[in-house]
Amino acid sequence: MKRVLIIKLSAIGDVVLSMPHMDRIVAHHGDAVCTVLTSPVTARLFEHHPRLAPLILNRKDWFGPSGPLGIALWVRRQKFDAVYDLQGNRISRRIVRFSGAPRRVGARHVPALYTCCPPAGHDSKGREHAFDRLNRVLACAGIRPAEPVITIHESRADRLEVDQWKAAHGLVDGRYVILHAGSSRRWRSKKWPGDYYATLAGRLSERGIRCVWVGGPEDASLNRRLAAGCGVDATGRIDLMGLYLLGKGARMAVVNDSAPMHVLSASGIPVFAIFGPTDRRRSHGLGQQDRVIVSSAGCSPCFLPVCPGDKGHACMRDLTPEYVL
Repeated sequence: MKRVLIIKLSAIGDVVLSMPHMDRIVAHHGDAVCTVLTSPVTARLFEHHPRLAPLILNRKDWFGPSGPLGIALWVRRQKFDAVYDLQGNRISRRIVRFSGAPRRVGARHVPALYTCCPPAGHDSKGREHAFDRLNRVLACAGIRPAEPVITIHESRADRLEVDQWKAAHGLVDGRYVILHAGSSRRWRSKKWPGDYYATLAGRLSERGIRCVWVGGPEDASLNRRLAAGCGVDATGRIDLMGLYLLGKGARMAVVNDSAPMHVLSASGIPVFAIFGPTDRRRSHGLGQQDRVIVSSAGCSPCFLPVCPGDKGHACMRDLTPEYVL
């Protein structure tokens, strides 16, 4: 094999979970030139990878050079020897079909498209963790399973930038905790109540532990309000690589089921994740299954992005700040 393409276009957390499998694919192909096709936001995680060059797909620019059509044409011209589709959605399948690669490995059971794919399709309502599901993909391709360890390659400049930010805000390694109180716009039901997070932050502060609030643009308003009461607002100040490096110096993290949960798990710190509408067995942070916090509400997990009014968000409301603490 001389040229290998790996496709992973999904949410941040799913991309982070698949990084050990990507490293296993790269190692399996020796000195092949390897490329990963991913989204604009997750490409940052591969910027300093020694063997895997990021290629960005911009779904909003359909007919542009970085859009699905332009990327498909580029992939065709590169004449890849092997394509690993770890995504399996409509866009990735089209790229695989048009690639002309003699070896095509897929995450879904589509024998008509892939030369190699798992014998049984993935049940979206099953309880198999995403990490284990991707190991089944490796197995069908004759590649050894990945170990549950995520390696993110950072640069010296990345470390220096985060160290300077920490110093400017008086953050000392081992004396601060990272909190993520938000969620994506689609999954409002994943949010543990903001007033609960505020209470938890106050209790941690009383113990001499600084609180750092992280998240994306959709969390800015909430984090600004929470930081006004206690802690440091890091929203928009650090990117994914910065979050990973900030995590390395933290004492622990308390988060909702979210992208930061997976990035901080890669940092190697204890990550306590609060689960309600989603299933911890399918998507907990790698190596953090013993730190999952889940209620006994009979309706959980429901997989509903918005909690029905008659339920009163019981799966989250029942988990009091005292219990979590």
